[in-house]
Amino acid sequence: MRRFVWIGLGAALFLASFWLGLMWSFPGAALAGYLASQWRAPGLSVQLAPVRFTGWALHSDTLQVRAAGTPSASLLALTDLSIPVLRLPGGVALHATLGRTGRLNAEWPWSGGQLDIRSANLNLDDIPALSLLHGIAMRGQVSMQAHLAGPLPAPGDPQGVLPDGTISAHAEDVQLSQLNVAGTALPPVRLRDLTLRARTGRSVAVEGLSFAGDVQGSVTGTIVPEWADPLNSRLNLRVTTTLDAAWMNQLGALRAVLQSLMHGDRLETMLTGTLRAPNLQPVTGSP
Repeated sequence: MRRFVWIGLGAALFLASFWLGLMWSFPGAALAGYLASQWRAPGLSVQLAPVRFTGWALHSDTLQVRAAGTPSASLLALTDLSIPVLRLPGGVALHATLGRTGRLNAEWPWSGGQLDIRSANLNLDDIPALSLLHGIAMRGQVSMQAHLAGPLPAPGDPQGVLPDGTISAHAEDVQLSQLNVAGTALPPVRLRDLTLRARTGRSVAVEGLSFAGDVQGSVTGTIVPEWADPLNSRLNLRVTTTLDAAWMNQLGALRAVLQSLMHGDRLETMLTGTLRAPNLQPVTGSP
């Protein structure tokens, strides 16, 4: 009996020594470099801080994703990343902080099944990619879900097509400011509610973007992403809106211009061009 006790103690000491040694000498910088190279998509650069092994999880302080066309601006910035070790046999479960209060959770199995991404309590002004919409400031809180049915684009893939999947989002108390149309500053737009439904693939199909507040309406159409330069992503969106009377009273001379384009109380426009150079034109022949 005593022999088995000594064998058990020896095995426990060996495992403890091995575990502590792995924690002490874990190749965090090399692993971070390898993971960043595997996550890199066409036109994107990924920087991951050295990975630490804490015994029960893999940790990294920061993850930055930048576009080649706008290297000074981040598209995504995560902090306090954690991957539980005990869940690795089935796949990867990532938990991270996005912005000040946002939490992001992502899960994808080794079998290559569906990638699930969820975020909650996320402030719009904490999403770095939105800062690329030059001059527009956004505030509000949003939660999002994405379900992608395949792997992300492989490094060097010239097309960089997103896998088929769905994206949904819901935002409340949204405020858009620093808006400008034809050199005329617009008053801030306040939206009580905003809901998005979209499908991914070769392009992003906006099945429904609805909003209510100072401006009420919907957006449908497609966006063709340009990974090397996100601001060059192509737009083909139909925008249908009705404008709050009190908000329109703040438009000054621009109010008469908008009213001349409206059909009753509704304004129908097409948003084309690119994110860098959008082109908003009224739809002719609307009832």
